[in-house]
Amino acid sequence: MTGARARVRPLRLPGDAAAWGRMRRALWPGDDGVDRPQVLEAALQPAGGACVLLAVAGEEAVGFAEARRRAEYVNGTTYQPSRNPTGEESVPLT
Repeated sequence: MTGARARVRPLRLPGDAAAWGRMRRALWPGDDGVDRPQVLEAALQPAGGACVLLAVAGEEAVGFAEARRRAEYVNGTTYQPSRNPTGEESVPLT
């Protein structure tokens, strides 16, 4: 994808589920089910609390950022709840 520029937009389901799942699997390869439709849907429910942004170049998803509010202790913080990115993944634009 030479010369392509990525734009960032909110994740849209169900259309973005396959791309999001594929990138989650690449980021967390040892986590079985990380790309299952039920897991993706649950992450976006109020109890899951995820906010997901997708980077898109043309029509191809090339990256994502997934963040959620964590109520448990997070290393390196001095307060709870904590806000921190859960995961991010990208592919090179070549």
